[in-house]
Amino acid sequence: MKEMITAMGSLFILSIFVLQFAVNQNLAVKTAISGAECYRLAEEAGGDGKNYEETVKCRMADIWQCDKDEVSALMTGMADGGGMSYRVSLPVKNVIACGQLLGLPEKENIWIYETEGTVG
Repeated sequence: MKEMITAMGSLFILSIFVLQFAVNQNLAVKTAISGAECYRLAEEAGGDGKNYEETVKCRMADIWQCDKDEVSALMTGMADGGGMSYRVSLPVKNVIACGQLLGLPEKENIWIYETEGTVG
């Protein structure tokens, strides 16, 4: 009986690692897609910063499944006149799988995704 209880506890703890692996894979894919999408949208926008900001907010909210108001997007012209720079950031929630089960408060189970670059 003792061995069965120990085995069940071990399997429970090991299942958290499997869940965390799935979360990490999901975050890696979303991060790669987001970086490429921000760059593509910046190229399409050209010098239209307002259009870029609205478009990228909607697209990032769709990719990361968050509220559009949580996404911060900024596109500015470079000082030398040689293109545009952009910066996008948003909070990503539930970065640690089973965070509440492990005693991690929801407000601390967060990561800020940021990307920036230049086009043109």
